[in-house]
Amino acid sequence: MEIRSKALLYIFLGLLGFVFPLQMFGDAALSRSFTNFPTAQLIRQHKSAAEGAATQPAAAKVVAQTTAALYSEGGASGGPNVSAPVAGRFSNDLQSIRHNFRHIRIAHASVARVMVNGDNAKLGESLKVAGQTFEHCAETGDGHFLRSYFQGVCKKILSFDKFDSKADVKLDLTQKPEEAMESVNRSFRKMDFLVSHSVFEHLKHPSIGMANCNALLRSGGKFMISTPMLFKDHGVPRDYFRYTVLNMNDLLTCAGFKVERLEGRGDLLATIANFKGLEGKSLTHEELEARCVGVDNCKNKVYLFVAATAVKVNDVSTAEVKSCWG
Repeated sequence: MEIRSKALLYIFLGLLGFVFPLQMFGDAALSRSFTNFPTAQLIRQHKSAAEGAATQPAAAKVVAQTTAALYSEGGASGGPNVSAPVAGRFSNDLQSIRHNFRHIRIAHASVARVMVNGDNAKLGESLKVAGQTFEHCAETGDGHFLRSYFQGVCKKILSFDKFDSKADVKLDLTQKPEEAMESVNRSFRKMDFLVSHSVFEHLKHPSIGMANCNALLRSGGKFMISTPMLFKDHGVPRDYFRYTVLNMNDLLTCAGFKVERLEGRGDLLATIANFKGLEGKSLTHEELEARCVGVDNCKNKVYLFVAATAVKVNDVSTAEVKSCWG
């Protein structure tokens, strides 16, 4: 029983480090060991070497081969044998897989953070060029995105966060806006621009959170939001959800917004680099700009996070959001 449990764990870890790059990059992904796969440059080499390949091995075949190998006997240190059935042996000892995943870290300027920062900088600059300004700007969090990228666009910046002692307004996104305190209610329907990044994965009831975002904005107010699709569990204090492009589109629409921009940001390269803890500067500008646009174009695509901008068109209640989205 213990051997079988360990084998299942090995399969999971092996798929993360082996099958995913194989699907994208072809046979070249098998040519080096798993322990030599942590850098962006090596990932690019795998991708470049596979671009001219006429065919790619079926993922199902690789999964079957890997599963058979893991359940066979005679592997390193008496453990699972991964060498015989899999062409291009990726590890002599599964201890290396444990070592790699045990030391995963997310860098201070991670790939995801650099991409989100870039999206904010781009929108802020485009608003400045267009001469657009907002009287009242809000951010769900500490307000650093607004202060960093929208100076000169926002005349007044307010941060909304129940847990931040320095927040301007103690907004609880888990509490229905219909039940908000008077100190919070005074800000409702006053904001011209709202920013929310990496927040909604932490909300147990996203419908309530989105109802609050609707309540904060005046009619015609602009909303910028992003939230992870493929990311590690980062509970601070809780981590509940991951969002697809379709899911975010439906949530925004149900909450009284008209979606203007909807993207799956990043691709397999960016996702692997982010999981491995590489800094954003490890990737080129072109690689950091990878994206799919719209619900249909993002089907069956790998992307790191969802990014959207929307405009509020209707006031909606929490009950209306819940009945529409869930």
